[in-house]
Amino acid sequence: MIRNLISCFLLVLSFSSCQQQPTPPTTYPPYPEMTAPGDSMFLKGNFSGAIKVYREVVKAYPDSVSAYRLLTRAYLGIGMTDEAKTMLDKVEFGTDTISTLSKYRRYAIWSIFKGDTTALRKYNDSLLRYAFHTYPQPYNNAAFNEVFLKDYTKALGHLKRYTIYGEPEHTPINMGFLLLKEGDTAKGMDILNKAEARVTKSLLTAPADTDALFEMSEIYVMKRDTAAAMEYLQRALQTGLGKEWWFYHVISEESVSDPVFAPLRDHPGFQKIRDSILQERVRMKSELVDGE
Repeated sequence: MIRNLISCFLLVLSFSSCQQQPTPPTTYPPYPEMTAPGDSMFLKGNFSGAIKVYREVVKAYPDSVSAYRLLTRAYLGIGMTDEAKTMLDKVEFGTDTISTLSKYRRYAIWSIFKGDTTALRKYNDSLLRYAFHTYPQPYNNAAFNEVFLKDYTKALGHLKRYTIYGEPEHTPINMGFLLLKEGDTAKGMDILNKAEARVTKSLLTAPADTDALFEMSEIYVMKRDTAAAMEYLQRALQTGLGKEWWFYHVISEESVSDPVFAPLRDHPGFQKIRDSILQERVRMKSELVDGE
């Protein structure tokens, strides 16, 4: 579930900085050259190092939209939500439909990290104003947000519209989760079993695929197989490095509670992961403060 929406966020906060490169000042290296060290650090999980680099990029290229996006993601990765919001506010959004939806998706993600359900509701309702049978993707995004808002009935309704109008290749695993919540065990388990078979096949050819490992962990959490869920979660975090930036909201007490991973919160292995990541994030924040 998380992977689906976060992927949308990653599309706009990706390393594809070249798509919106500013005109390079004569006193600074080219933009890709300046961002490259930060991108490398980010992929290795060194978020504080990446932030330091991206801060310099912003100083050199204050008109760069992509630089603010990179900083937003890195700040969220270590729980610096106020700083992330400041960067997000600096992004100039277009007035077309795609740009507007991108804006609401990003702010909805920020709201989850911040733990602000009022803001999440506002941005989610804004997304739905653009959802139609000819453009169903917002239904999928809205379903994700409704799960965090604990309105499973609305979430299921949005997801049904998405699957009918959008005709996705695979039924989203969110649907299985929501059907189980509704009490339809047979349909819910059928969706999850098919997803498990599909992802298992994918991992046979790409055993270090971080997204697939996270998805498998989610599938097993939904099926209440905590042992298998923990195994795949650990593998995902080991291979993901920088891709674990979004995982902060799962372990943070300040963020909106994640209903999918809720069954793991009391698991000793999950608590060990949580404590280790939080300790590392505290260290990274200290590095940033000490370096200022």
